[in-house]
Amino acid sequence: MPTAIFVPRTSVVTVNSVDLSDQVQSATLRYEVDALVTDTIASSAHTFGQGLENNSCSITFMMSYASSEPYATLKSLIGTTTTISIKPAAGSASATNPTQVLTGAFLPGIDVYNASAGELSTITCEWVGGTYSEVTTGA
Repeated sequence: MPTAIFVPRTSVVTVNSVDLSDQVQSATLRYEVDALVTDTIASSAHTFGQGLENNSCSITFMMSYASSEPYATLKSLIGTTTTISIKPAAGSASATNPTQVLTGAFLPGIDVYNASAGELSTITCEWVGGTYSEVTTGA
């Protein structure tokens, strides 16, 4: 049986310093490095070494066209890099509430319209690249 369970209720998501938490349905920030093959002719199995960071972030937003909401914030970021931060809960960053930061993440494009009759309109944005860091003190 798990000793701790995380249920996001007050998570904080900022994109380009704009708090979009109240419009986020889901978020995934992936920290990854490329696996570089280090095999030699003496190897009996594949071996790997760490390459460059290959990070990504996927966020599903409830669509809104009002100012300071997803569309207004995201449309100007297409083709540029930005900073995304995700914190499990409101309040100060700490060892138990770390802020996950992706700096220099590139946004290649967004769905400017995605809707079906009678359903909530959402869009999912996919950022690629950037440098990952974790903040455990401060805001």
